[in-house]
Amino acid sequence: MTNVFKGITPIFLFLMGTLLVSSCKNQTDSSNDIQEVDFITSTINGNGTLHAGDTIVWNVISADSSIHVDSALFSMDGKPITSSKTLPQTLRIYSEGYPLGQHLLTADVYAQGKLSTKTLGVMIYARKEPMRFKCRSVRSYPHDPKSYTQGLEFVGDQLLESSGQYGASGIRYYSLNSSNPTILQSNDASVFGEGCTVLHGKVYQLSWKELTCFIYDLQTLKPIGSFKYPMAIEGWGLTNDGKQLIMTDGTNKMYFIDPNHPEKVIKTISVFTNLKPVDQLNELEWVNGMIYANVYTTDEIVRIDPQTGAVTAIIDASGLLSDEEAMNAEVLNGIAYHPKKKALFITGKYWPKLFEVELAHGI
Repeated sequence: MTNVFKGITPIFLFLMGTLLVSSCKNQTDSSNDIQEVDFITSTINGNGTLHAGDTIVWNVISADSSIHVDSALFSMDGKPITSSKTLPQTLRIYSEGYPLGQHLLTADVYAQGKLSTKTLGVMIYARKEPMRFKCRSVRSYPHDPKSYTQGLEFVGDQLLESSGQYGASGIRYYSLNSSNPTILQSNDASVFGEGCTVLHGKVYQLSWKELTCFIYDLQTLKPIGSFKYPMAIEGWGLTNDGKQLIMTDGTNKMYFIDPNHPEKVIKTISVFTNLKPVDQLNELEWVNGMIYANVYTTDEIVRIDPQTGAVTAIIDASGLLSDEEAMNAEVLNGIAYHPKKKALFITGKYWPKLFEVELAHGI
């Protein structure tokens, strides 16, 4: 992270924060009668709603000019920013590099045996408005109308698809020109299948409320292992960046997991446009360094920067099915990218067709 606090190096800030935390701890330990009182006020620009790259202007003021400040520690998300022995203080924090989403600013001020703490919330949204595209069908292929599609991915020229619903979940291979599976591995009736992906020669498939990721042999789809989710509240969508598994849980969060050490999350990003969080992120696909995600219950696909969580594009995929085809179909859910063809394919739950699509500007 760079340029966190203009004019002060990160190492200096860390050392100052560490020393002050130690000083405050010693002060607390040696004086059990420190009183928590309210003698400071704290304000922030933009009412706490900012965009990536904005400068956070944080004013901390003493409400009682007669009080002499002994020490003050200023933190963001529990990490020291700087310290001071005087008030008022105006802190300017460059937000570029901070994850999108909620952050907490905390001022701990000691004075004459008293402690005053103020905490303010800051919400950081994406900087730019997302581009907008419309999906247009290039050609269509057969798709199993009995498949409650949860995950879709190309393995060579074959499609790998996972399906959901208790008693009907499974994972299969099939070709573009036929929806009949060449290999089918059914899940136990107690499992509701979710997203799937292929990484390091293994197939991974999520489950919904069972909080378990199943692992299969790439060639045969025979089960070879499993692991429990370390953090996500449910299993929804799954993809990978060539190194890590990336999963969603129905919120606006994405979890990056090392498949060799799946017991902990490497990092979490929150997905935002310039106006709002994007919840119900479902089936995922990694496409040329970006993540494409279905937004559940809608006809929209969002393109997400995996470094920041910013939505860079919104794709309208409505109108692909005819009215007759849509009668027994459910929501859009299934994105697959064919790297050799450089083509995007999409389908949905109980859809009778799989569509190769192109993206057009101007919606």
